Amino acid sequence: MTSKQQPTKSRITTSSSNGSERDPPHPRLHAMEESLESLETRQNPLVEQVETLHHKVIDIPKLTTEGFAAGEARNQQHFSVLENLVCTLAT
Repeated sequence: MTSKQQPTKSRITTSSSNGSERDPPHPRLHAMEESLESLETRQNPLVEQVETLHHKVIDIPKLTTEGFAAGEARNQQHFSVLENLVCTLAT
């Protein structure tokens, strides 16, 4: 049995529920995740909102072309909200 390589210090999953590989994380999402990790120690209630949206963004299935397009549209909406929350937390 071979061991599976684990991601390094990232909460972003790189495989779907059926174990198939997914696209690498979006650069904007990766940057926001790094900012969030540094802010999590502040005990701010907005951190939970950011975490919830973060998981919604990374859990969107990309099974069909239509699903991919709908997922990308939702990602853009979530990115905007995430960026605003992370900026608010950073100040």
